[in-house]
Amino acid sequence: MVQRASYLQKGFTIVELLVVIVVIAILAAIAIVSYNGITQQAYSAKAASTVDAYVNLIEMYQVTEGHYPATTGPVCLGTAANYPAENGFGAGECTIPASTVNDDFNNLLLQYTSQIPSADLPPVTYESLTMRGPTYVGDSEGGLILYMIKGNVTCPKGKKVEPVPGVTGCGVILGTYESDE
Repeated sequence: MVQRASYLQKGFTIVELLVVIVVIAILAAIAIVSYNGITQQAYSAKAASTVDAYVNLIEMYQVTEGHYPATTGPVCLGTAANYPAENGFGAGECTIPASTVNDDFNNLLLQYTSQIPSADLPPVTYESLTMRGPTYVGDSEGGLILYMIKGNVTCPKGKKVEPVPGVTGCGVILGTYESDE
């Protein structure tokens, strides 16, 4: 009886390894695209929730007082705790160049809520403006809440202010406010 040498195959062939690597790469690409989409949706939902909270507070103020809160320029919505000094921003600043939190404005709104809503959003830059939270500017007739979102997307609240590449500027007009800009 003649015995043949049997060779046991150990390990994987190069083709099998390449197939596994390609499958893993495809799954990773799908996961990254899905993650980016989910991140953008979460950011948009947070922006919409924040803006809604402030629209409601400002409208309650208008109904009670008979006019909208007036500002001398843009004020950051939120508290100074929402905007620590970091990444070129000063404490209490939500934009570069600086718009800051205004305690007098917040005190007007505190009549209608137990606490000022958090308003910090991830920073977005367009040309010389960097924004990390919504701003409000207004007079007795109305106001405007502005915020920016990364990417060319639909504004979750309000309308696009100005189409710019890679950034969506959104604005919510309250009352009969007309900007001088």
